[in-house]
Amino acid sequence: MDANLNSFVPRYRDAHYTAAKGAIIGLTKSLAVEVASEGVRVNCVAPGPTDTPLLTWPWRDEEYTETLPARRLVRPEEVAEAVVFLAEEGDFFCGQVLSPNAAAVS
Repeated sequence: MDANLNSFVPRYRDAHYTAAKGAIIGLTKSLAVEVASEGVRVNCVAPGPTDTPLLTWPWRDEEYTETLPARRLVRPEEVAEAVVFLAEEGDFFCGQVLSPNAAAVS
């Protein structure tokens, strides 16, 4: 499942989007509890600002990226690596949110 960083750090005038992403996290945790006893693992990946063609201004602006601890956007392959990690190495992850991002999240 996918729930991006907005589920942790909401933005002004994005209540609908933040609520939808938060719902994905709730669904992930609920499904994980329901199916864990059957050997099914349910987790979700919540990437930060990712360098894809869909990402536009102001997220591509150097002024914004300089505010990120890594000073750059997350690369799509880094998100993919998180998914592969959960699939191949995450045997004991259950109902977790993995967040590959270049932003500090509380």
